Amino acid sequence: MKFVSATKAQQTGEELRRAAGAGTHPVPRAWQGEACKVFDDEMTLHTGRRNDKAQVLFRKVERAKDRIEDIHWDARTPSAVETKEVQKLQSLVNEGEAWLHRYVYLNPTIKERMYPVVNNRSINITDDIAAYLQEMNAAVGADAGLLRFHERVYLNVPFSDEDEAKTLGARRDSEEQLWYVPAGVGIDTARFEKWAR
Repeated sequence: MKFVSATKAQQTGEELRRAAGAGTHPVPRAWQGEACKVFDDEMTLHTGRRNDKAQVLFRKVERAKDRIEDIHWDARTPSAVETKEVQKLQSLVNEGEAWLHRYVYLNPTIKERMYPVVNNRSINITDDIAAYLQEMNAAVGADAGLLRFHERVYLNVPFSDEDEAKTLGARRDSEEQLWYVPAGVGIDTARFEKWAR
């Protein structure tokens, strides 16, 4: 699995700080494992091939963090071998988290898909959950005129219109051989009307 360089990870960290200052909050920490599953499901749908890259990376990062914690649990000075191991693991954590933040936790589609989950299932509202919900509530208000369906809406899209449909957010179901609007996505129905089934 390829990761970004340490310099790139640092740049991404700076991007994240700027984004947070600009009001763009990532998927909350408590829900990031679930967000990785949603990302992989989206990639599987989009590519037609099974994808689990984000979930695998998330588990590797979490195991690396656990190992670092294990090495430091008793507050003693780590041995030279353990220090080298911690440096290697910390590098994996930094690069992995940078990739996950950039492509999963700040991904607008994933944030939108995670909103109902975070909104309906969060019990303890931490600062990051509150900031995320505030941002997403504002976004939902901004597209209040859009219609959201609870299940896929299939479309009759001729070959000549496929690029337009894709640009508007439609996806292709390779099994059904039909285009559809994904469940939960806000759409302007007037733009899809000509392809209604």
